[in-house]
Amino acid sequence: NTKNSKTLPNSKTLPNTKNSKTLPNSKTLPNTKNSKTLPNSKTLPNTKNSKTLPNSKTLPNTKNSKTLPNSKTLPNTKNSKTLPNSKTLPNTKNSK
Repeated sequence: NTKNSKTLPNSKTLPNTKNSKTLPNSKTLPNTKNSKTLPNSKTLPNTKNSKTLPNSKTLPNTKNSKTLPNSKTLPNTKNSKTLPNSKTLPNTKNSK
């Protein structure tokens, strides 16, 4: 029991000083490299993305507004003509 309690604090003090020295040393090196790559790569695609969005939005918007009223007017006149025509035919058959 006295031997086991002497090995615990002795082995705990040695790796603790080694671990605390490796952590701040390896953290300082990649931190300066990571902060430099983030703003550099973010500025390049940001100017490209803002140019493509408004340009591609203006083109299909004029095409979509032209196709909607044009295709709505054609089936609308056809549907109003077929409804009263087909309603008159079965109505005379049912009264007979």
